[in-house]
Amino acid sequence: MRKIITSALVLALAAVTLTGTAAADGSVCPPGYGHHEFNGIDNCTAPGSLNGQYPWEAWRDYGQPQDDPQPGPEIEQPQGDPQPAFTALAGGGDHLCAIRTDQTITCWGDNDDGQADAPDGQYTAVTAGNLHSCALKPDQTITCWGNNDDGRADAPDGQYTAITAGLSHSCALKPDQTITCWGNNDDGQADAPDGEYTAITAGRGGHACALRADQTITCWGNNDDGQADAPDGQFTAVATGISDSCALRTDNTITCWGYDYDDGQPDLFDGQFTAIATGYLHSCALRTDQTITCWGNNSFAQADAPDGQFTAIATGLTYSCALRTDQTIACWGNDSWGQADAPDGEYTAIATGNLHSCALRADQTIACWGYNKSVGRADAPDGQFTAIATGLAHSCALRTDQTIACWGDNRSGEADAPDGQYIAIAAGIAHSCAIRADQTIACWGYDYDDGQPDLSDGRFTAVATGGVYSCALRTDNTITCWGDNRSGQTDAPDGQFTAITAGSSHSCALRTDNTITCWGSDNSWGQTDAPDGQYTAITAGGVHSCALRTDQTITCWGYNSWGQADAPDGQFTAIAAGDTHSCALRTDNTITCWDWTTNLPAGVFGPTRL
Repeated sequence: MRKIITSALVLALAAVTLTGTAAADGSVCPPGYGHHEFNGIDNCTAPGSLNGQYPWEAWRDYGQPQDDPQPGPEIEQPQGDPQPAFTALAGGGDHLCAIRTDQTITCWGDNDDGQADAPDGQYTAVTAGNLHSCALKPDQTITCWGNNDDGRADAPDGQYTAITAGLSHSCALKPDQTITCWGNNDDGQADAPDGEYTAITAGRGGHACALRADQTITCWGNNDDGQADAPDGQFTAVATGISDSCALRTDNTITCWGYDYDDGQPDLFDGQFTAIATGYLHSCALRTDQTITCWGNNSFAQADAPDGQFTAIATGLTYSCALRTDQTIACWGNDSWGQADAPDGEYTAIATGNLHSCALRADQTIACWGYNKSVGRADAPDGQFTAIATGLAHSCALRTDQTIACWGDNRSGEADAPDGQYIAIAAGIAHSCAIRADQTIACWGYDYDDGQPDLSDGRFTAVATGGVYSCALRTDNTITCWGDNRSGQTDAPDGQFTAITAGSSHSCALRTDNTITCWGSDNSWGQTDAPDGQYTAITAGGVHSCALRTDQTITCWGYNSWGQADAPDGQFTAIAAGDTHSCALRTDNTITCWDWTTNLPAGVFGPTRL
């Protein structure tokens, strides 16, 4: 059994996802996100938005090679006490699972469908699909967890020696070397072929491949791009991507076939290898000297393999991970643009945008970090400020003389701050609003034909700008909203409130009794399911929200694919929710941010920005 599992190591490691969608220009959007054109540019759209109407995720260069290539990732090295050790690693769509030396499983990353909720017990093998995971117990039975659409997590009875999870189906190898598959069968991917096999791998595009006892390869299922046209010859391992496949020949060279995504996946190259893993648009292989080579799309540095020696590799959507010879795990690639890499120092206020964050230092200067390509959204101006706001790709701040400074993307005039004196500021996707010293509201930027820049009568104490709408708190503590209302986000509730926040297409407010009310959106991710209890502050991100309890701890709810709703322990004085990350100000005035890269288990080391 051990020989079969070893030769099929890439089965558990070569996990990728099909959930990312491609825009017209070929850029890739994150799992669960759609794409549309905004301002003449292809953008990604957050889940829960209305048919692409809310470009909260307008990542203008998402998935595209950088004009100025970024330096490769610096992998954190273990420090201090010995780190937990691992023996196996499996990469899924946006989650990973690993087996510790005590045979227990740890998973991390996207957990919307419970795919990272590893079961208790001991296991000998693990595999991660798109939204589900499976593992093999010491008694050779299978346990699966996570999404169970089409029965992909309904593990069959019996004993098995190897297991693999694909996009929406799973397959396993019996002790008699025959194959059993279950789950979605739209492309015949669950129609296991007859014969005897020693290894099996399920792809993320509706196909699967297996290694016969005579070391030849058989593939079945979707073959739109030739990914199931297995080459002749003898092989020791096989890996399947979305529309391509790769295999390791008996002479330790690599052969790939299927669609090449214009990024070279199927290209032959020199060298000898012992393992291979295929990602969404990239692949990685382990050389005989235990170093790693990666090729293909490198938009997130997922193909920039780190130095060192490794024993196993895994690839996901826009990231890669490998098991070091000291049994710790190193990951590289997409780290959500570094927006969770909080700077050192003491701060008094914080604001989180789509892919960047800004904070107000104790000396009233501004520090910004995160994604800063092309439009300068993180290029904070000099000077002293009293308040700060971050939008999709621009930021605005209130100077100590009560004038406004804005920077970043200005294609819709969202950074053209008006003259005058103001007491509060808010930044949306492509518009901004501020409260004047006389408590009236001024808005500027793109109109969306929904009235964002229109003045609202009355006097106000607070303003919040969402995806395509705005809300404000009147001096009598009631709420007024205006702009797009296709999700009910401007249907403000009755009552009196002390704070208000606006997300992509949902809104939340803090009542005078310190309870929370949320409204708008279709609530597909639970973003309007306000928790019980009493709170002192609230913030809405793209499709999630966070609030500060009266005991100064944080509660978050809603979309959590990136770990943005996994609030850390401790006491805090302020919070800010972005789209794929969240940040908070601790009682010692330091900043803590979190997303999937900051919620890694012990012994796993993620990428850090140079």
